[in-house]
Amino acid sequence: MQEETRAALETAEKVFADHAEPAALWATLEETGLTLAATPEDQGGAGLPPEAVFALHRTAGAAAAPAPFAETLTARRLLAAAGIAAPEGPLAFAAGASVAAGRLTADLPEVAFGGEAGHVVVLAEAEGAPRLALARASQADARPVVTAGEDPEADLTFDAAPIVAEAPVHWDAEALEAE
Repeated sequence: MQEETRAALETAEKVFADHAEPAALWATLEETGLTLAATPEDQGGAGLPPEAVFALHRTAGAAAAPAPFAETLTARRLLAAAGIAAPEGPLAFAAGASVAAGRLTADLPEVAFGGEAGHVVVLAEAEGAPRLALARASQADARPVVTAGEDPEADLTFDAAPIVAEAPVHWDAEALEAE
């Protein structure tokens, strides 16, 4: 295991052990730079490799972290790959929407931390092609969902809501298989 990966995991374990309150946990995750672990270095992040990011996901899950840490790591990496600047703060992500004329239309069920995130990264479709859209969560009608695990989820409905940014999604199957 690389030294920077080991350091990130040790920091994450300590942060999750020391903070049970969501707002304090989130503030510490941002202060330590952990929320930028999956973001490429040329975009201000740590650029950790996928196996390190997955290990951070497992660490957050094992701690039952009451914050959208894993979601934010994934969403920021998706945004970076699409060339979209990630906003600050917690992010949620979902799939199953349409984008037209800079507007998002979607019924997104059970979005993890959908009611707590500042923005939502959505895999959408525009004219038959996949797009990644970034929308303000406040633009959605959010309805809390009670889950068996008591996870904070929400059904989100975007009704031709303006989006912050969008970009085409280019899947490189060979690159995905290599990682």
